Amino acid sequence: PRPPPTMAVAAFDGDFSFSQETVARLGDRAGSSKLTEEQQKQLKQSAAFQAQQKVEALLKDYSEERDKKRATLDQAFTPEDADFKAPKAYDYDRIVNYYEVLGIEEHAPLDEVKRAYKRLSLVYHPDKTKGMTPEQQEDYSTIFISVKNAHLVLGDQPTRRQYDKDRDHDRAKAEVSGIKVQTAQHVDLTEVLKRISEMQRPPGKVVDVDMEIELEQFFYGVHKAVHRERLTKDFYQGIVKQDHVYRLHIPRGAPEKTEFTFKEQGDYNKDTKPDTLNFRLSSRMHPAVLRQGDDLVLREEVQLGPGSLMKAHVAAQVPGLRGRELLLWGLNPFHTSPTRSPPGSSSRASLRIAVLGEGLADEGFFRFSCCLCGPEETPDLPKDKARQFLKDLVSAKEAWTKNDTKGSLLDHLGSVAAAHGVRKGAESIRASVTSALRAIPGELALAAKAAAILQLGASRGKPSRKDFLKRHGLLGQEALDVHGSDSEDELLDQAAVARHRTAPGGHGLDQVPAMQRREERRNELLQVSDVELRPMGEAVPLFTQPHCSLTFYSNFQQVASGASTGQVEVKPMFAVGLSSPSCSEEEAEAQWGQLRSQLVPLLEQTVFQLMPTARVHRPPRLTDFAPAAVATGAPDASNSAAVPWRRLGREAFACGKYWLAADCYSRWMDELSEATDRAMALSNRAVCLAKVGYFQESLADARLAQELHPSWGRAWARIGFAALQLGEEHREEALKACRRAVELDTSKANVDTLSKAAISFASGFEGADARSQAAEAERSSGNAAFCSKPAKYGLAIAHYTVALAFNPAALPAEEVEALAKKEKELNEAVEKRINAEESFREAEKKFREATSSESMATVAVVFANRAAALCHLRCWTAAVD
Repeated sequence: PRPPPTMAVAAFDGDFSFSQETVARLGDRAGSSKLTEEQQKQLKQSAAFQAQQKVEALLKDYSEERDKKRATLDQAFTPEDADFKAPKAYDYDRIVNYYEVLGIEEHAPLDEVKRAYKRLSLVYHPDKTKGMTPEQQEDYSTIFISVKNAHLVLGDQPTRRQYDKDRDHDRAKAEVSGIKVQTAQHVDLTEVLKRISEMQRPPGKVVDVDMEIELEQFFYGVHKAVHRERLTKDFYQGIVKQDHVYRLHIPRGAPEKTEFTFKEQGDYNKDTKPDTLNFRLSSRMHPAVLRQGDDLVLREEVQLGPGSLMKAHVAAQVPGLRGRELLLWGLNPFHTSPTRSPPGSSSRASLRIAVLGEGLADEGFFRFSCCLCGPEETPDLPKDKARQFLKDLVSAKEAWTKNDTKGSLLDHLGSVAAAHGVRKGAESIRASVTSALRAIPGELALAAKAAAILQLGASRGKPSRKDFLKRHGLLGQEALDVHGSDSEDELLDQAAVARHRTAPGGHGLDQVPAMQRREERRNELLQVSDVELRPMGEAVPLFTQPHCSLTFYSNFQQVASGASTGQVEVKPMFAVGLSSPSCSEEEAEAQWGQLRSQLVPLLEQTVFQLMPTARVHRPPRLTDFAPAAVATGAPDASNSAAVPWRRLGREAFACGKYWLAADCYSRWMDELSEATDRAMALSNRAVCLAKVGYFQESLADARLAQELHPSWGRAWARIGFAALQLGEEHREEALKACRRAVELDTSKANVDTLSKAAISFASGFEGADARSQAAEAERSSGNAAFCSKPAKYGLAIAHYTVALAFNPAALPAEEVEALAKKEKELNEAVEKRINAEESFREAEKKFREATSSESMATVAVVFANRAAALCHLRCWTAAVD
């Protein structure tokens, strides 16, 4: 066979083909690479060429400006052209801002680059992330790689210059073309580095801020917000003034000069950390009390008045901090008569009281002194001399005018009193006027004119120590020359304030040596008794507006131990503290005044009488003694109950004062000896306790009453009611007691209570069958009691009532009411008789359907039987119902 024909294969050469195409298109110009002058001119005039020239010019300017700034900040910077040809330390990405990664400026010197890298490495280096979670370690590792790359780029001068040139070229190109420079996401640690730098700055100065606050705020404790301006650095505005709130929590009983430090929260400083503020709090001078550590001391002595030394009891009203008042009452330890006064004793005595818990802390005391004085010696004037004495005083008062510059009214009257042998002074003049008025009974005209003199000096207090020192020149003239002031009173006040602040525990002008010597001489013969009162239980809240509470105090522990640091043996003493924390603010002073004026007089009359421990020490009343006992001097038990406690208790109960009624019944019971009477008192007290919700105590009293009088239905009713309120544990006892109460006293109230108790007891049955069986058993028991000889109607009513409550079939009350209503309409509306009859038939039909079951028939039979039993007992109203 013939061989196949061969095919010619030629390879395609692209370069040769391009050359052939170029020669065919350009001819002789194909081998020349130079542009002609015309082409060069056109090229230079093109927009792309001119734009490139602008970019190169801007790049040159940017590079020269950058080199100048770096040379200014870094003396070791020496730029060379060879830097742009040197090998790179790291193949950087020109769109990443490595300056922001290190948190430095673009012209920062090389040593600052190294410091930034070192600071950030101490935070993000893998060796510093031990103990963190894997996620945190991975994040810190990524940040550290970025920090390390930035240091390689910026820490090497040639690499940094090449990086800056590339970034400047991109910036120039963007400015010429208007195209935004492309950037990449990267870590910006500028703020982190700033914070690290601030933490390493030296601390700022400590600024002490002294503040005075009310003493009440130290007593109660307070959260205080202090507004103060400070200099801060704003990101946009720079250094600005800003109002900042410093919150101070002052606990109860905080010591003086309590310090609250706010570290680095003061003014901003450029070279150091912000200032530290140190608030130092101290108490403002209080007009009534003085602070001594945790104790409060009343500045002025409480004056109990002339004759208080001779009284058997002492009573005082002691002010303190704003929103607090103390009522004091007790036996007078200095009680004696003038003829039996101890030899060498003075006519004054001091009762020094310390009340625990009324100080600035729980263990702090409120200390004050009560001054007891003997009777003021007033001479008895004869009738003629008394009349003349009053006439002279009235004439002197009428002749005196307020515009007279020769003296005051007291000076004029003092001169007249001295002429009659009466000592000068408002107290002596008033006492002499009182004695003279007693000597001229019936002379009403003269008595009316002289009575106005009794008001003389009534509103004047005891002369102040400041006036005493000024009058007798005991303060010293050096105080009058301080600061060259012409105001003597102002200087004396400043001296008192200065002594109060500088002398711990001092009383201002009491620190004057002359005043101290006078006090020592006065106290040499002064009788003293120290009393320490301690709280009796918790504070009792009063639901007033504003809210307040009462705290009771006594010195029983001191009396029992016989401890006394004074000269006189202590006697029982009591106090009641009235407190209203909401009235401690100055703005609430009006509310406190109103509350105090309404409540304090009531407390003075009743509170110590209501305290059993204090009541035994109160003086006996004439009504506490029977007439026979007073006449013969021998006690008579039959007439000892002079106070009608039962009637008082009944009246208090009718007014809704259940606590007072319970107290009256308790007192009545203490006077009773018969079991029946005591059962009645216990029963009455039980219902009072039930009224205020003390059902457990009410049940206890009712049980005692039942034991004393087992056949009294009211005692059983009290047991049933109290047990019914105490829940499931007392259901059986409630049912039993109520059943017995109905058996003994078949009143409607007892029947209703038994029905409630039976319903509550039936709720414990499981299923309707159990209730039906129990109801049938009760019905059978009721029938047996009804048919017994003699018939026990009360017991039958009790069984029938329980049977009705146990029966699962509910009484169709709605249907009964509907039927009665329609029947009434039928009787009253004759003109609408046809419509009323139709409505009546419909209601009757529904009623028959509702009562057609056999169980309802049983219920009806039980109702009828109970009605019959009630008729036998002549309880007609209950039987009709």
